[in-house]
Amino acid sequence: MKISQLEEKLYEIFIKDNFPVVIAINGEWGSGKTYFWQNIFLERYKNKLKDKKIAYVSLFGHNSLNDIKTDIILQISKTTKIISKIQDKVKNIKGMVFKEQDINISLGGGILSAGLSLLTVNDFKNVIICFDDFERLSSNIKIKDLMGFISNLKEQKNCKILMILNEEELKKIHKIQNTEKELDTFSLYKEKIVDYEFLFKNDIKDFIENHIDTKFNKNIILDYFYDYQINNLRLIKQLIEKANFYKDIISNITEKIQKDFIYLLFSILYLKKKYNLTSQEYYELKKIQDNIRIKNFMNSAGNDSNEEDTILTDIQKEQIEYLVDFANEDIENLIWQQLENERDIRNELKEDLEKLSLENQINQDKDKIMNNWNRLHLDFSYTIEDFIKDIKPILEKENVSEILSLSEYHFFVNFVEKYDKFDSEKIEKTIKKYIDKIVNQEKSISIHEESNIDLIRKHYPDLLNYVYDKKLETLIQNTTCKGLKELLEKVINGWGEKDQYILNNISKSKYKECIISNPAFVEVIIRFLKAKKRDDIYFRSAIKNILKVLEELEEENESYKFKVEKIFNVIGIQERIKKD
Repeated sequence: MKISQLEEKLYEIFIKDNFPVVIAINGEWGSGKTYFWQNIFLERYKNKLKDKKIAYVSLFGHNSLNDIKTDIILQISKTTKIISKIQDKVKNIKGMVFKEQDINISLGGGILSAGLSLLTVNDFKNVIICFDDFERLSSNIKIKDLMGFISNLKEQKNCKILMILNEEELKKIHKIQNTEKELDTFSLYKEKIVDYEFLFKNDIKDFIENHIDTKFNKNIILDYFYDYQINNLRLIKQLIEKANFYKDIISNITEKIQKDFIYLLFSILYLKKKYNLTSQEYYELKKIQDNIRIKNFMNSAGNDSNEEDTILTDIQKEQIEYLVDFANEDIENLIWQQLENERDIRNELKEDLEKLSLENQINQDKDKIMNNWNRLHLDFSYTIEDFIKDIKPILEKENVSEILSLSEYHFFVNFVEKYDKFDSEKIEKTIKKYIDKIVNQEKSISIHEESNIDLIRKHYPDLLNYVYDKKLETLIQNTTCKGLKELLEKVINGWGEKDQYILNNISKSKYKECIISNPAFVEVIIRFLKAKKRDDIYFRSAIKNILKVLEELEEENESYKFKVEKIFNVIGIQERIKKD
């Protein structure tokens, strides 16, 4: 029976109806029967049950029926009314002579439990008693006596009784103890006094969907517990409550990244909760897992590993089963920092997850375009209109320059425009983003994006001026003397087209500023000119501009003239460049 269905039945019996009743909930150990009663049903309906007296009796640990009776009296007597009533009854018993202090002293144990029979039906009005752990009942207590007592509570005291048990385990225990007669007695009484019996089946899906409050994707959580065969409801709720600390950081991440995070988070929480694992022990366990994986891979490839087999304890074998394969180490470290150092890492974690999510979404979008393009060629049920409908929203995304290369974007936009309209302003805006990206890449790496510039020149000629202006702004105008010095040092030994472009387009005024202000720059200029000379076809404009600056400085004053002549002598140039 589903948890929600059982909840409805118990609501009718314990809250809506006023009849005495005995109910049995039968289910496996660890399935969550007791947890369901105490933490779900009683908690959810505590307002409706506030006028009822509720006793919970675990039969485990009680050595006599009197112990059980005393336990019940003490639980349902939240005030002294019932105990006072027993005192009065004892005082009035004919033939018994007690002093006041004798009654007060002896009112416990046997007398208190014996006093249970002196109470009337009204004393047990609105009383619910739960008996748990039948399979752990002490051998000192006879099943017949216990079941007779339960029957009396129902028939004579009008109580509502709940019995929680694992009947399969009860059978095994009595078989081992060779007390099958006790089991026969139990079955006989159960048939007579139990009005309703419900089979409690651990329905994790129903439990998570109807009894768990979380912002995490419940389907992913459910998949995790199914995959790792975790079915203890109490533990499941504890893990989810612990995980809810992170619930506000997942709103903007893709389902794939959320799944990776949930699996990693619950794996760490589970290992820490069940095995009290520390981060050090966790990472040692991961190393063992990696070694096993490498060894298995080598063996599967036909290459015998020389390493000895790792000897694992039974506990380590269990623990490894709950490790997540190929977990993100940054996320992993942040989770452990929060668990062990109580440092609030949610902002960092949110930033990392959103970055991973963006990368994941980019990959998904690109895969979608390429897979659908392939499908368009092979699937006769998939039309051009279908393809355009699928990919056009991606082509219109603000970050499409991160999804496709410029040539890919141009290709697919050109294809779409053959069959459908495409906003020309949107295309121009996107191409400018590609240009920005190309120029910024040129700034950071030693390549010159000439092939992309050729594509722009051929298909988007109106944007060529934007290319030149952007390159001038990014590569030339923002260049500092320090950056220029480093670039000159670099090209003495090796260079790329980007380096050539920058040096040839730096203005004479910039070279002059750096020469005048920085002796170290002058030293590099000398080395550069010695290496390249005038006839270097790749840096002709740069050399020409530098030499012109030196000649201008030579004419400004005697001090400058002295320095420039020395420079020309060192580089081996005697003739001056003709003035423009």
